[in-house]
Amino acid sequence: MNHLLKKLGIAASVSLLTICSNSSLAASTLATTPLFVSIAVEPNVFFTFDDSGSMGWETMVEEGTAGVSTIGGRPVFRGFTKEYYNPVWETDCNVIPPERLVPDAWVYRNHHGNKNYYNPAVTYTPWAGVDSSGNPIYTETDHADPTDVREYPYIAGSDSTDLTEWHDFYLYPFGNCNGATRFDNVHYIPTYTIWNDDEGDGKIDYTDAHTTVEIAAGSTEMQNFTNWFVFYRTREYAAKAAIGKVINNTDATRMGLDVFNAGHQKDLASMNDSSNKEDMLDSFYNVWSSGGTPAHRSLKRVGEYFKETTGDTPIFDQDHGGECQQNFNILMTDGFWNSYSDPGVGNADSSNTVSTPANPRYDGNKDESNDGGNYEDSWSNTLADVAMHYYETDLRSDLDDSVPIVNDQDEANHQHLVTYTIGFGLNGSLDPEIDDPLTGGSTFWPNPMDTEDEERVDDLWHAAYNGRGQFLSASNPAELEEALNIAISDIAERTATAAAASVTTAKLTTESIVYLAEFNTNRWQGTINAHKIKTDPTTGEVLSTGELEAQPEWSAGKALDDRDLDAKPRTILTFDKVTDNDGIPFLWDEINSDIKDDLRTNALGVVVADDSIAEARLNYLRGDQSNEGQGLFFRDRATLLGDIVNSGPVYVGKPNLRWPEKFPLDNTSAYSTFVEAQASRTGVIYVGANDGMLHGFEEVNGEEILAYIPSNLYSTDTAKGLHYLTEQNYSHRFYNDLTPSVSDVYLSSGAGSGWRTVLIAGQRGGGRGYFALDVTNPDSFTNDSASETVMWEFTGDDDADLGYTFSKPQIAMTNSGRWVAIFGNGYNQTGTSGEAKLFILDIEAGVDGSWDAGDYKVITTGSGSAIAPNGLGTPALADIDENGTIDRVYAGDLKGQMWAFDLSGNTSASWALAPEHTGNPLFTTEGNRPITSKPILSFHPTEPNDSTNAPNLMVFFGSGQYLFDEDKDLSGTFANGNYFYGVWDKGVAGLTRSKLIEQTYRTGFTQRVLTQNSVDYATDYGWNISLPDSGERVVTNAAVRGDIVFFNSSVPTADACSTGGYGYRFAVDIATGGTPDDPILDVTKDGTVDEDDTIGTDEDVQSADELSSLPTDNTFTDKVGYTGRDPFAISELDSPNIGRFSWQELLQ
Repeated sequence: MNHLLKKLGIAASVSLLTICSNSSLAASTLATTPLFVSIAVEPNVFFTFDDSGSMGWETMVEEGTAGVSTIGGRPVFRGFTKEYYNPVWETDCNVIPPERLVPDAWVYRNHHGNKNYYNPAVTYTPWAGVDSSGNPIYTETDHADPTDVREYPYIAGSDSTDLTEWHDFYLYPFGNCNGATRFDNVHYIPTYTIWNDDEGDGKIDYTDAHTTVEIAAGSTEMQNFTNWFVFYRTREYAAKAAIGKVINNTDATRMGLDVFNAGHQKDLASMNDSSNKEDMLDSFYNVWSSGGTPAHRSLKRVGEYFKETTGDTPIFDQDHGGECQQNFNILMTDGFWNSYSDPGVGNADSSNTVSTPANPRYDGNKDESNDGGNYEDSWSNTLADVAMHYYETDLRSDLDDSVPIVNDQDEANHQHLVTYTIGFGLNGSLDPEIDDPLTGGSTFWPNPMDTEDEERVDDLWHAAYNGRGQFLSASNPAELEEALNIAISDIAERTATAAAASVTTAKLTTESIVYLAEFNTNRWQGTINAHKIKTDPTTGEVLSTGELEAQPEWSAGKALDDRDLDAKPRTILTFDKVTDNDGIPFLWDEINSDIKDDLRTNALGVVVADDSIAEARLNYLRGDQSNEGQGLFFRDRATLLGDIVNSGPVYVGKPNLRWPEKFPLDNTSAYSTFVEAQASRTGVIYVGANDGMLHGFEEVNGEEILAYIPSNLYSTDTAKGLHYLTEQNYSHRFYNDLTPSVSDVYLSSGAGSGWRTVLIAGQRGGGRGYFALDVTNPDSFTNDSASETVMWEFTGDDDADLGYTFSKPQIAMTNSGRWVAIFGNGYNQTGTSGEAKLFILDIEAGVDGSWDAGDYKVITTGSGSAIAPNGLGTPALADIDENGTIDRVYAGDLKGQMWAFDLSGNTSASWALAPEHTGNPLFTTEGNRPITSKPILSFHPTEPNDSTNAPNLMVFFGSGQYLFDEDKDLSGTFANGNYFYGVWDKGVAGLTRSKLIEQTYRTGFTQRVLTQNSVDYATDYGWNISLPDSGERVVTNAAVRGDIVFFNSSVPTADACSTGGYGYRFAVDIATGGTPDDPILDVTKDGTVDEDDTIGTDEDVQSADELSSLPTDNTFTDKVGYTGRDPFAISELDSPNIGRFSWQELLQ
């Protein structure tokens, strides 16, 4: 495959962190990253830049070394700038003479002989940022003018010359620079030579044949040469081109600058602030090359800058994440260090303890493993010793030691300095590609102290090795830019890994296997892992502890990465909402113009008329990795499968729901016949991911057999659409993030009439849309079956009252005899009413490609406005008369109201808010705290089902919100004052907490033990439990098993150095909300719930377990529950709905 190479000078955009903005409730910003994931503290990255005189040279000869002026007896001419810009200046010997004067000079106008010279195969781009007058140095259309090139590109109004003309110059003869003799010469500057390797040895010789090329004025190549001449012709300029672009393209990082001779230039400041970035570039571009190479002094100056003893340390304090903040220094030089001054650090990398200066030898294990051995040499005060000293020294001893470690590389967790070094045009006596310090011991590193030679380059490598960074070598401008990008990308990787957590977000529990959806924030990778539940080796029975096998049976992410996509292409489908309102393959020749425009869109939101890049982008999304990574067009992916955050896996195999034989009664096919026909159906795990697709994975091996991209995700806006997924500066956003719903339904029309298995999914924070797929026959999934597989889409374009689809659709049969999908309108709708509404879609109605009057029903609550918008969450469905059809629906809204809807009538026209509630909600939470989780229902456990109590349902739900950016603020409006409620619906509306009995926490316990206050249902309408910790809330779904309600509370943390927060897992009595009479939770963690799981001599029963991380929903097998991947034993409780079949409940 062809690689689409990026132009030299356009460095990859590196964003170590993206901050989301906050806004008011009326325009609350839905989070684009998981709120429970810790955001990395901005790292400190210091540049130590060589401003020695040799950086002004215009040659870089591979065989030569800095400070040496001859090669094989031939003179090395180092520059020609002065001679070309102003002929009246006196010039010295540091010039490349015109070839007419010194014939051998052709070598230095060839990029093989002079690595720094113009290479016609490379596209050169100008420096980033603005010049001294504040005008852009470079734009897409305004390049450097060949007829008017500046002597120094940053200084507006500096002297200039015309490269397109021949020039008269004078030169002093070699060896007579200060004499009166001079030679006149007429020369054309835009010249280079083409070398013919006569001897075939890959080495350029002065006697080799060559051709001189004079670039024509007005040509494309003249512009390219001009860009090289203006921005790259000296070592200094090439370095500024590379580092300037790194600075300009980096966000969420604090950067500072120190230079060898001029000293400290710029304090650390956040590159999220454009003015800081401009100041940083201004300081950097104002560095001039002059002087020696005092690398020790500069590296020590940076180390001391970070130390607390020097005053105001740049490392953050504890409150702002300093305990986990990472500190880096990137030292770049083109020469051996000289101008030596004793740094006073001693032999810091020695295994011998020294008393002066202090040699603390800190590392993550608090032992001496970070010096001696392969780090050690026999010399003191080397550059490597300086790097080791500031790696070992605790730069802020007043902070906790929580700096993330990098296994087998950087295992220090105290605040320390990591050093990267870059040698520009340098080679040492050791080769990092071949030589290995691990095998060399203390004799590996040569002595850099006795001579100014290659051993000092080895000391540069040794410094990076001791400093746990990387040593990178570059011999030309392109390699220098690559080296810098490697360094900054490694820092980004370390920082991302610091914030990364392999988070288990959802799971699907069967009798013997648990399917775990997981993601890692480092490059936003995801997978589904299938773990067997451990069995007794003697009986083969599943262990009651529910412990999972450590190694998964398969990993969907790995299976996709290992797949030969040429031999077995993926089946990826999408929807054509422009032409046919039908399913189509996600292939270039099949997709419509709107989809193609998304793929043509660049990072600026410009639709570019270049289908080669657009097709490459489509192939990237299909899994082609040939064009991704540093220096290429698209961002690097750790795995093809994107992160799976809020979407839970759903299993579809042999049908086993409890539908009546004829449902509706006039259908022509019995459900049992369908079940029998599909008994051996291929099992598939379906889940949504934030790579833009819903995926289907085979149960037996995790191989993907289907992917689907909803059409409403396509966009030409910046930071949206599928094009954004491919961009180098991608920062996480949601795409397909809702758990799909699946059910067997009877379709009475069309080619697929009869019983079918239908999947309906939304996008949560990814978009305003739902889609339906026919997943009856997974073995038939192909590109050719796109029309049959994709049933319909319903989006905000069809109804503006549909917001972001946070409401999981519930599939059910209504009393009208029609199968429907029922969901709340979600959040942040674009409609003008702002009201919370319930949608009821006829599943068959959308198959014809349009949504017309009567195809769906909307019931408004009347609550909400354009100024204060509301939204309805996931509904729970109740079949009160137990005939299989839905009679009543409950859903909560953002204003803390629990609504009841009556669907008992046999026509959709009769469906409305529960009439006995007279337009009022059943219940309103304390302080109008939002209800964002799905309620759970049961018949009242003690009161009779009669007309006086109708509908006689208990509705269980908690209050709390964790959706919007501001929800991370623990002092925010909705962060505190939350409760869990058990509310009895007996036809009375307008209830508040004053009508409920509160269960409180008993004193004298370190655990949570609730009271058992009695609830008198003659006067009371249920119970409530306060959630007292700061920020505690309920944002996951509860579950009822037997006479116990299980629910989890979440307590997010604002600590920048922690991941997520913690929570509690409750098990309370269904009738009272109090502590159960008998133990329910395995307090002793021995895998069995028994009398040992009581507390104290009075054998009190614990009401809740504390959890070390934010909880997910609970799922259950027989005697085991799972929160995330962690099992918890429970007492045996009756429940008709467990395991993977829990999507169909009698009371959903």
